Amino acid sequence: MLPIIHKIVESYNALHNDVTVAVTGGGSGNGVKALIDGYADIAMSSRELQESEIKLAASKKVRIMSRPMTIDALCPIVNPANPVNGVSLEQLRDIFSGKITNWSEVGGENKAIAVFSRDTSSGTFESWRKLVMDGEKIFPGAALLASSGIMLQEVSHSRQAIGYEGFCYVTGAVKALRVEGVAVDLENVRSGRYKLARFFWLFAKEAPSPEVAKFLDYMLGPQGRAIVTSCGAVPVDNQ
Repeated sequence: MLPIIHKIVESYNALHNDVTVAVTGGGSGNGVKALIDGYADIAMSSRELQESEIKLAASKKVRIMSRPMTIDALCPIVNPANPVNGVSLEQLRDIFSGKITNWSEVGGENKAIAVFSRDTSSGTFESWRKLVMDGEKIFPGAALLASSGIMLQEVSHSRQAIGYEGFCYVTGAVKALRVEGVAVDLENVRSGRYKLARFFWLFAKEAPSPEVAKFLDYMLGPQGRAIVTSCGAVPVDNQ
């Protein structure tokens, strides 16, 4: 969500230069914890609240409201030099669980697969676990990465690499694979043909301050939705 929010903040600050909005990344779990602990007014998340977070908030008498902001596609990504263009969900699951270890097993070169995953504090990791792994665990040989930037760097530098990221992060430095023969694009996400999609969420305390409420309205309103679209994601109409 970070690149989308940065653009929204730039737009908001141009209209409200008396307000400072500080934005920090670092994983959905860290954002939710900062909200509960009072260090943040709004948390961005690529997953819903977990049961443990709901219990922690209740223990601190914090009531959290949630709003879906965008629908984003989750993409398996490889190096552009990799000749493989698509995989099935079963093949993805087998690669990330360690059952498939060579690209030749999915129609590629006779080279070992280097698997990269987001770490467990990431909402993107949680979404991948739910949408792809179907109860299987990501095998211990996978390298766990702390950020989207590091993921793109690792995959773009290794011909043998595979990882995953949100569609908003996919650039020419990496190649998104087709899944079950369906390309990842906005139309396929909107129509539901592309199955690896998840909501991006905004969390805030119930009855936020007037300034926080005003910024939330901007993010979820027409201006925010226009920026979401310009970033390559599908906006959610909360009206």
